[in-house]
Amino acid sequence: MSRAATDQVVAPRPAPEVPELRRLARGGALNLVGYLVSGVLAFGLAVVVTRIVGARGAGVFFAAVAVFTILSNITELGADTGIVRFIARLREQGRRGDLRPLVWVALVPAVAVATLAGIATVVWAEPIAQVLSRSNPADVATYLRIFGPFIPLATAATVALAGTRGFGTMRPFVAIQSIATPALKPVLILVAAIGGLTVTGLALGWAIPEAFACVAALVVLVRRVRRVEGLDETPSTSIGALAKEFWAFSAPRGVAAAFQITIIWLDLLLLSHLRDATEVGIYGAASRAVTIGTFALQAIRLAIAPQISRLLARGDRAQAQTVYQTATWWLIVVSWPLFLSLAVFGPALLGVFGSGFDQGATALAILSMAMLVNLGTGNVTVVLLMGGKSSWNLLNTAVALALNVGLNLVLIPRFGMEGAAIAWAVSIIVDNLMALTEVWLFLGMRPFGPGYLPAASAALGCFGLVGLAARGILGPSDGAFAAFVLVAVPLYAVVLWRLRRQLHLDELVGAFGSGRRARPGQGAGWTSPPQAGRRRLLRGVAGRLARAWCMATAPLRRPPDILVLGTKRGGSTSLAAYLYAHPQVLPPVPARLAPKGVRAFDEHPDRGRWWYRSHFATVFVRGTSRRRRRFAAESTANYLFHAEQAVRATTLAPEARAVVLLRDPVERAWSHWRERTRRGLETLSFEDALAAEDERLRTLPSAERANIAYRAQGRYADVLPPWQEAFGDRLLVVFAEELVADPGAVYARVGAFLGLEPFALASYEAWNRHPSPDHIDPETRASLTAFYAPFDARLADLLGRALPWAGVPPSPANR
Repeated sequence: MSRAATDQVVAPRPAPEVPELRRLARGGALNLVGYLVSGVLAFGLAVVVTRIVGARGAGVFFAAVAVFTILSNITELGADTGIVRFIARLREQGRRGDLRPLVWVALVPAVAVATLAGIATVVWAEPIAQVLSRSNPADVATYLRIFGPFIPLATAATVALAGTRGFGTMRPFVAIQSIATPALKPVLILVAAIGGLTVTGLALGWAIPEAFACVAALVVLVRRVRRVEGLDETPSTSIGALAKEFWAFSAPRGVAAAFQITIIWLDLLLLSHLRDATEVGIYGAASRAVTIGTFALQAIRLAIAPQISRLLARGDRAQAQTVYQTATWWLIVVSWPLFLSLAVFGPALLGVFGSGFDQGATALAILSMAMLVNLGTGNVTVVLLMGGKSSWNLLNTAVALALNVGLNLVLIPRFGMEGAAIAWAVSIIVDNLMALTEVWLFLGMRPFGPGYLPAASAALGCFGLVGLAARGILGPSDGAFAAFVLVAVPLYAVVLWRLRRQLHLDELVGAFGSGRRARPGQGAGWTSPPQAGRRRLLRGVAGRLARAWCMATAPLRRPPDILVLGTKRGGSTSLAAYLYAHPQVLPPVPARLAPKGVRAFDEHPDRGRWWYRSHFATVFVRGTSRRRRRFAAESTANYLFHAEQAVRATTLAPEARAVVLLRDPVERAWSHWRERTRRGLETLSFEDALAAEDERLRTLPSAERANIAYRAQGRYADVLPPWQEAFGDRLLVVFAEELVADPGAVYARVGAFLGLEPFALASYEAWNRHPSPDHIDPETRASLTAFYAPFDARLADLLGRALPWAGVPPSPANR
């Protein structure tokens, strides 16, 4: 690289971790909401059950639920973790043809084993009940007979929903697993109680939602696979080889998962066998309160798994560690206050379950302290698994299970529920510390970083110390808890506000909303001024409510009439601004999407027609043949590059007319690189970025390739024909040089092509324009000009006219 090229542009200090943290924040925030709702609903379910049947009846119910949960998790065989990892990796590697076989490979063995487990549960319900319960074996047997047929359904639902997470979306999981299923359970149980509660009614009220989840999950997964598969995609490997690879990873994870779920529920089963059902009910309520409190851990876990897998597959260990560390800080910020509150004010909080449940306060405090360690190590098990070390995880859980069983057998007879709590706490701490050591020493990743101590200190000070002071002065009463909350929460909010940048909390809060984007015509840049932090969350909530309304009314919305396909840095922002200024043209809904577009054909290739339609105005706004028609439009500069989406575009927008702007490919590439460098997203020189482009295109996901395709985006003769074939005479090609030279004439020509009424703007300002005194290196320009020469010649033939930047005429046969 020449010194001149080095001196041309001084890039600002890059922050490459920001897009990854935003991706983590979006997935983690959605899961956080989902798991928070799920936790509240599960807590409500526990309260409903304990209030209706009492401590003894709840003990019997919890014992049967423990059997169901252990069996449904064991029979997943690790396929839930495997399918997340493999779908993410197959998509990263471009092996879309292997997705459908992978689903069969993951689901069939798991469902088959789960079916056998369900049959065995029904057949041997009485012997199992005799072992589990000394006082109420008949009721336990009834629960098990009803739960048995639902075991394969729960297994299939879990694996299928895990598969949807591999596509980089958390919405199906949150909607089905975190909200719909836990919401149905207490409702159905209350309905059964109104009709005269029986053991059968309680069991069916709890189990029927699992059938709903199974059907919904399978439908969503199948649709995701169909959307991503190409028409001519074929498997790159045999199903046998794929199965061998998949189960080599998943089988150890299956055994480890069996150990982990057994650790969670074994104490309750042993307590049921060795102690009275009343004590089981009290401990079950206390231990379930703890597991409900892990909503943040589960939320971040589901978001971080495919992201860590993708980053490690790319070899980007530094980014993976940044994501891991930041996620750990967020876990501490969100969850430690809850567990510190449970530990200090256990008696008051357990009183919600009914009389006598405050006896579980000591067990609750022990488990809450263990959870501080669990959350303080972050999603260390996920990092271990996504790093391909499932056998190490198996070792860790085996050791933890051995400790759990041994300590339970020794401590429960003597200490009862407190002994069970100690056994579980020790197994939690040992499992996490072993995984932390392995990730630290062998993967070179650690969860701490500069934000760890501030996050931990804030939670311990505001909730630990303040809570102990409130309890010491006022006692463990409801009034003391209320006073504690009134002091601790505002204090914590102030501390977090001061730490928000160090802990990247702006990214987490911003994930609840999209932020505001400047529309073309409202500013020269793409980004808006920084928003006040305290207003961003409210705007985000309002934005999500608006999106929910748009989705609900999608059947009343039509696809767009106008598509501006690009090219990037080719004047599409300016043309979009001119079109949106026309009184007949409507931008996407909400209008903030105008500059970036809906991104259906680059960033969201797996979205369906209703999602796409939800971004445009309703039929009531757009008019009919009897009154003035209005046209919905969207403009996304990268669409042209994604030629594989041309057929899908005509499917989702069958009547749309499309406009393509083309610019001198050499100038376009230089402008593209300058934009990325100016925004701190590119750290390589122009020449180095061109040299690295082919390798980057091979390793990056499809949705991200356009961002660094400086040279490839200018090969118009390769990407334009699929769009021409798909749209036919509904596609117009315009040159950016013509738009700059005479924007009024080009605007009139485009408007006539689109069927708009004649309309002239007062001025035609060039938007998103950033002049610079720097120029491309002459040697680099000559090299790129030579590279594009054959593509430009083919393009001239395709269009039947000369290209303004090269003077290349079409061949005589195409004039």
